[in-house]
Amino acid sequence: MDENRVSRREWVPDEALEMLAAEKMVHPNESPEVRAQRLFIESVDQAALSLINLAVHSNNEQTRFRAATYVVERVLGTVDKIGATGSAKAPWERVQEELLNNLKAEKEAFDTDPDRIPADY
Repeated sequence: MDENRVSRREWVPDEALEMLAAEKMVHPNESPEVRAQRLFIESVDQAALSLINLAVHSNNEQTRFRAATYVVERVLGTVDKIGATGSAKAPWERVQEELLNNLKAEKEAFDTDPDRIPADY
């Protein structure tokens, strides 16, 4: 088999349970929750590649769509949360926030030195 290809091994529950028992022996003080989190973290690269592979190469159009949607939403966020423009805030909210930040900075500068002339004058 080509060394760059991912193994298409089938899930064998007995082997998986043996591997879990070995994990417990190697990390005897680890709680099941911590062990699960560690195993997820250790497998995240492979899981990401699997999703990307499904999104690009699945024979089933619905599977490709769902995998692609999942990948995009994990990276960019959902449209209902980020809006059609790709920002979580509406344009007016971003302008308002920038204005308030500028006013706050000017106030802090004035409180520090009341005789200071703003840079724009």
